Amino acid sequence: TFSGTFNDIQSFNKFIWRRLKSRENKGLSEYLGGLPGIEDGLDFDTDVDIFLSNLSEALLERTDDDGARVYFVFDEVDKLAEMFLGGGSGKECADKILWELRALVQNEDRVGVIFAGSEAAQALLVSNPQAAFYNSIALMPLSPFSASSPRKENRSREIVLPRALSEAFNFQKAALDHLLSVTAGIPYYMKLVSGATLAAANRRRIYPRDVDIGVEKIFSKETGIESIDTLQDPGEDELRAIGTSTVREKVLIRAVLLSVAWIRSPLSGAHVRVGELWGADSPLVVRAQLTREKIQPGVERAIQMGFLWRSKEVDHGIRFAIPLLGESLLSRFESLWPDLQRHLEEIMEETT
Repeated sequence: TFSGTFNDIQSFNKFIWRRLKSRENKGLSEYLGGLPGIEDGLDFDTDVDIFLSNLSEALLERTDDDGARVYFVFDEVDKLAEMFLGGGSGKECADKILWELRALVQNEDRVGVIFAGSEAAQALLVSNPQAAFYNSIALMPLSPFSASSPRKENRSREIVLPRALSEAFNFQKAALDHLLSVTAGIPYYMKLVSGATLAAANRRRIYPRDVDIGVEKIFSKETGIESIDTLQDPGEDELRAIGTSTVREKVLIRAVLLSVAWIRSPLSGAHVRVGELWGADSPLVVRAQLTREKIQPGVERAIQMGFLWRSKEVDHGIRFAIPLLGESLLSRFESLWPDLQRHLEEIMEETT
């Protein structure tokens, strides 16, 4: 799991080796009978494809299965997108890593890679014609957790309610449905919201309002759980890799998202009609004096990037794909808007 960015190829290679030795990969180490001696044959200063090829060869030598393969699973690949968008040496490093990973899978029959990340990262790292893996990788959208069947409901309950707490708390079906809606069925967000909900709960049965209180505690940093209260901008992970080509487009997308959240609380599940974004109560109009012609491209781009979904129930309706993201933006509206306002004013000056 990428927990940070990288300064150079050497730091990436060392990160891979550290993770390979971590508890995260304990099962692999046990299967191979341990990893001693492997590090001695590794050159951390070499290119990524050569480093991972040598590492894979060393791992495969420790198994008796002639048909064995090594797969490197990279989670939170958005971090590479973040480096790419940052420009400069970070962009060069991310680009080099990805092209060398492509060289690895092209040249090694027994080695593969799997990337896990958001739609925004996909747009930048795979769908972009300039991307290393453009038209050369299979895209497999993951199905979100749900409660649409008894089996799926049980699986969702296993995520939101640790076995150790199953006797102390019970999510009512309506509360589970609400939590799944707020988090879009994404396991990381499900655990985040359920942890905050249970920490704030004062009764065994959990209802939808308890989930809302849990979300409020997350953003006010009052859950009492240090790992949650110290998170930076919880719920906004999907925004790390806004794959935009210009600063103007990025500003418009953020302003649109903030305005959608402002007009109607994402937690309510209610849709916002697109026309409301250029209506009399919209921050885009009241505060920034933008016209429909200026706003609409930002709306379309936010939909293309997967941050907003078109409603199937309401004509011209839109809503957050992940309501928790919208609620996070709403909680920081007054701190985020002034900087956006300045950029929006610059946009208006450019077009007048």
